[in-house]
Amino acid sequence: MNRVPTTYSPPGGSTQSAPLIEESIFENEDAEDWGDFVDSDEEPDVEFACEDINLYPKGFCYPISISDIIVERYRIIHKLGHGAFSTVWVAQDMTENRDVALKILMLGSLDDRDCQMQSEIISTAKDLTYLLLYHRTFLLPSPHGQHRVFVFPPKDQT
Repeated sequence: MNRVPTTYSPPGGSTQSAPLIEESIFENEDAEDWGDFVDSDEEPDVEFACEDINLYPKGFCYPISISDIIVERYRIIHKLGHGAFSTVWVAQDMTENRDVALKILMLGSLDDRDCQMQSEIISTAKDLTYLLLYHRTFLLPSPHGQHRVFVFPPKDQT
């Protein structure tokens, strides 16, 4: 493998050679461990790193991929995580040119209690400053039914 010599300037200022990939960047760091493989000792710790992939063919989870555009408005950028009843994605709102979080509920979770609860909070609460409330909600059709989607501002933009 050919290596291109590179340099970097640390905050102190002097330019020095960048460490090669095989070299340890930090003292006592294992250069072979880049965090992309899980050995059998650590496997129980990441048992639930993602939602059950078997939920997708059954239609419970909405089938979505990075760069998908949904409802001609939101371009999927990154997956934030999952919960018992939803997956959460970072998306670019192409209409308002800003990032949003999309919480896509699993099939069968169309319960409008969240919508009703947040509407009641908005209408009765005196101060919404510290509450993360959805800005918009819509139904997303899939081959198996409708998925409720909540559009949230990024946490630092509430």
